[in-house]
Order: sequence, then structure tokens, then C-alpha cells
Amino acid sequence: MPQEYITWNDFDKECNSVGTYINKPDIIIAIGRGGFIPAIVLSHKLNVKDVYNLGLQSYEEKTAGSIQVLQDIDLNQIDISKSILVVDDISDKGNTLKYTVERLKQHGFKNIQTFTLYIKTGTKFIPDLYAREYDPHTWIVFPWEKR
Repeated sequence: MPQEYITWNDFDKECNSVGTYINKPDIIIAIGRGGFIPAIVLSHKLNVKDVYNLGLQSYEEKTAGSIQVLQDIDLNQIDISKSILVVDDISDKGNTLKYTVERLKQHGFKNIQTFTLYIKTGTKFIPDLYAREYDPHTWIVFPWEKR
């Protein structure tokens, strides 16, 4: 499987570029682990102090698997009138984004935006905003990942 190495410079440029199109949310939900760093960068760019971590895992041996909730959010503690930005690093198969957005909608949230740095062709979930599209067979290596 070919690999694409993302530099810190590319990450910063693309996160800030796409971030200019985001409607400022009240809350950011980072899908972790991959969405933690982009969510923090966007929280500073947009001056959003309420950032929640939703720890999800869907990868086993570089293939998309079932969703495991590793760290949950108590949605009952969040006012459903608040606007939410859901952030992840990539929409590969789209499973974690789809799971998160469906769960938020089921709980009554209506104003939901989604952001990923990248998507892969054929993903089940295309976020509202993303920087670049990749072939589904390319493995993206982010600068914060172990190489």
C-alpha cells in the first residue's frame, strides 16, 4: 500500500486554509485519536474553548473494522441548541464520522458541521469541509504518528 507522509507545514497550511470556511461553533468534538490535534488547532483558530474528546477506534491492522468507544461524552450535559463542529483527521471509510453524527442527531442536535483534513475516494461519509482527497489505497501518515 503506498504511503503519503504529511509534513507539519502541510498540516498547518491545510488546517488553517480549510478552517477559514468553518462557521464558528459553540463546541468542538474531536474524534480520537486522529482528530485531537486538528481539533486543538481549530479551537485556537476559532477561539472555541469547549472541546470534547470522543475516543473511537475503527482500525485493526490498517483495515476498517467495527466502532469501539474508548472515551465517551455525556451528551446530556450539553445544551442541544449549541452548534457543534465534529473534527477528525481523515474520512477513510467514514465509519467514525457517520457514527458520531448519527448519535448527535439522535440526541437532538441540529446544528452540526464536520471537518477532516482528508477524505478517501469512496468514503461513506463526506464531511462538510476537507482539504484534499486521496485514493482509497493510499495510507496517510500524519506528522504526529509514529513512523
